[in-house]
Amino acid sequence: MFLFLKKEIIIIKNYNRRIIKLEKNNQVLCNCYIADSFFKRFKGLMMAAPLNNDEGLLLTKTNSIHMFFMKYEIDVIFLDKNDIVIDKIISMKRRRVSKIYKNCNKVIELKSKTLLELDIEVGDKIIFSESVNE
Repeated sequence: MFLFLKKEIIIIKNYNRRIIKLEKNNQVLCNCYIADSFFKRFKGLMMAAPLNNDEGLLLTKTNSIHMFFMKYEIDVIFLDKNDIVIDKIISMKRRRVSKIYKNCNKVIELKSKTLLELDIEVGDKIIFSESVNE
């Protein structure tokens, strides 16, 4: 049976994890799953259970995202190769596609409305700590 026809919600597991911090105030943004292969990036959060407040998904080697087969909205941070924020989207809606960012290298997906509570602006530096495996 196809992955998209299953009724149960898929949970992200067996992904490496990292702590993500904001450089300007050393604030922890999230404990992040890492999607670093083609399949993991393609799957992303499709059909997955909603993220907790302290969780996120880091997509490497990507410059845009899509929201097809998503069950909920998310916040999105686009980063360049130096981990500088180049744009952000608060509560990106389902069934949408982001624009393609020429200089984007990584994307962080967070629970919807998380960015309203965090002091993240374009030009801020993001720090990735050592791996944290469960």
